[in-house]
Amino acid sequence: MPLPAAQAALSAYVERLMAHAEVAAVVDAARPWFKYFPGRAGLARRYYDPQA
Repeated sequence: MPLPAAQAALSAYVERLMAHAEVAAVVDAARPWFKYFPGRAGLARRYYDPQA
């Protein structure tokens, strides 16, 4: 689910987490299974599409 503009600090924190190689590796490893995630429609495209 996209974060509202009022949550700018939380959004920035998520971006900093995603910049860590370890977190990026976990997201990369999980990509094949995101298609089964019931809330996929609310996920940002970058989580299931490495080209995004």
